Amino acid sequence: MVPAAQGTYYRRIWRNGGDHPPLCEGVDQPSYNRCGRSVVALCSELERVFQFIEPGTHHDNVYGPSLQRLLFVACSEVETAWSGILHANGYPTSGRWTTNDYVKIESATGLSDYSVKLVDVADYPLIYPFRGWTASSPTTSLSWYDAYNKVKHDNERNAHHATLKNVVDACAAVYVLAIGQFGQNPFLPGDRFGQRVLFIEGVYNYHEADVYHGVSGGGSWTPVNYPF
Repeated sequence: MVPAAQGTYYRRIWRNGGDHPPLCEGVDQPSYNRCGRSVVALCSELERVFQFIEPGTHHDNVYGPSLQRLLFVACSEVETAWSGILHANGYPTSGRWTTNDYVKIESATGLSDYSVKLVDVADYPLIYPFRGWTASSPTTSLSWYDAYNKVKHDNERNAHHATLKNVVDACAAVYVLAIGQFGQNPFLPGDRFGQRVLFIEGVYNYHEADVYHGVSGGGSWTPVNYPF
């Protein structure tokens, strides 16, 4: 983690605790709104899936065309968030970004500590969509994202990877990235982008030195680029 100077914050990187800069204001507002709508839409689709497939570990390996489409949409949203975070922070744009670039976001946000639970599915284990994400294997260390790539590049042989579990994990990843960028409050039940499927259970707990600290006396905040 790289601490931010007093009165500054990193664009599209929320840090739990400390003071709260205006992450959803100014240039971030359109991205925030789009991200929130995507979370709601994805969770609505996932809820529709649960009308036909009972959520539970005994159905984790169920797969089919509808699940495949939802996996593709969710992983596309994940890539949009990854790119948005890097772009907002001035990350070099030479060449095409890959997971070798995107994995750097984990060390800036603590995504691997985020946990999500399925609402009203008591026996379903907590979901850690980014746990184990490593720079040494930035694609295959995310099983749901690796599944997406396998299906995308050879659907005929790999359709069985578009499982219910991978879809749930990918949707949870979209939800976690939304909170990791803009904070958890807008995405809680009853708030602006609340929904009835996923609930944030745990976030990364920053050290005091790493949270954002505003200027005493209510001075303005200054957005700065994270040094990826």
